[in-house]
Amino acid sequence: MGDFYTDRMITVPLSALEVAMVQAGAGAADTLRDTTEFARRLEDLGYLRLWYAEHHHSPAIGAFPPVVLTAHAAALTSSIRLGSG
Repeated sequence: MGDFYTDRMITVPLSALEVAMVQAGAGAADTLRDTTEFARRLEDLGYLRLWYAEHHHSPAIGAFPPVVLTAHAAALTSSIRLGSG
């Protein structure tokens, strides 16, 4: 048996939202790589899901359609749930 607190811990599923932020001086390939690495890292940390959002007319956010980011991340991850909207 565990202690009082361990026996009563609640597991909360974690999710994240990604908008493919562009780092200063980075190109499209860099942004896609960073976004993919973010998905892999979240999966390693045990996150349940990752959602991709779309934002128009902002130079700080990559111009990738969320469905492209979702498909790319799905090919390179195995357990995290992915979506867009």
